[in-house]
Amino acid sequence: MPVRQLAGEGEPYGQASVRGATKDGAFRVTATALPGVPSFSVRGLAERSTPETRDRVRAGVINNGWQWPMCRVLADVTPLGEGGHAAGVAGASALDLAIACTVLAAAGQLFGPWLDGALMVGELGLDGAVRVPRDLPGAVRAIVAPGAVTVLVPAAGMNDASLAGARAIGVRSLNEAADVLAGHQHHPAGCAHCCHGAAPHEPCAPSVLCSACRENRRAQ
Repeated sequence: MPVRQLAGEGEPYGQASVRGATKDGAFRVTATALPGVPSFSVRGLAERSTPETRDRVRAGVINNGWQWPMCRVLADVTPLGEGGHAAGVAGASALDLAIACTVLAAAGQLFGPWLDGALMVGELGLDGAVRVPRDLPGAVRAIVAPGAVTVLVPAAGMNDASLAGARAIGVRSLNEAADVLAGHQHHPAGCAHCCHGAAPHEPCAPSVLCSACRENRRAQ
């Protein structure tokens, strides 16, 4: 299987974060890639669920064709606002997709800015498939803010997510989630790298600009 990497030759050490949710609340998921002996730690979850989370995320990343970072990888799960307690939730697997995406971004395989404003809920299978976690509507309600908000959810749970009041984008795998982030489709108003209202487009990076960014540069 060819190694998948959307960010080109990215910096292998860095930090990235997104917002995720379980049925019990919304959380900030942050991953950091550091030099050192390869390891993977997840802090903020119940001790009994942490090993399973690590196994699902690592297997899902590798089995979707990505290179697992050969460095120290630290992931932190912290509550947003009041009422969220990641350490006690039974549905912590709903944070798998968020953890996997932040790990890839922190290690330079996804561009960090693609995660700006991202909201996601989904459990990862060992094959990298995005599965419906326990009480998906409850998790979506916990993460969406008033107004038009887009959240990445398992494709099989699109109807439930829509009923919870979100603009949902269904993804079937970690690879599909990465493609949605690269195309900026998770921004309801358009591309975060261009102007308000810009339509989703192919990945935009300093070395490969989209048409709107090229036009903006010419005008400067």
